[in-house]
Amino acid sequence: MTLPMPEHVMQFMFACAQDQAKANEFAKWFDDPTIAHDIYFPPKP
Repeated sequence: MTLPMPEHVMQFMFACAQDQAKANEFAKWFDDPTIAHDIYFPPKP
């Protein structure tokens, strides 16, 4: 990856440190990489 991480992804990752439910959701990204892809590259309107 050569581009900076999107702001919405960074905010989510920082929130994981304070919220166990979000941390669990983040962990699921590694079980199913398509989840991470969909979050990282949201559909354009």
